[in-house]
Amino acid sequence: MYTSIFLCALGQALVVPNWIVGPANLVAFFVLFAVRVRPEEQMMAEKFGDQYRSYLAKTKRLIPGIW
Repeated sequence: MYTSIFLCALGQALVVPNWIVGPANLVAFFVLFAVRVRPEEQMMAEKFGDQYRSYLAKTKRLIPGIW
């Protein structure tokens, strides 16, 4: 989900001809990502325990296979 939002924000930054509005969407994405991902991962770990931790060990956060 976050990868698709990132790609949408990146595409909008490249397409929107305004130098403030385009990059602002990317900044908003990174703020959203920084604020939401860690609490979401904690919630998932509390709810699903070792099964979720095992999933995290083999799955990347944002870019599949990289990070």
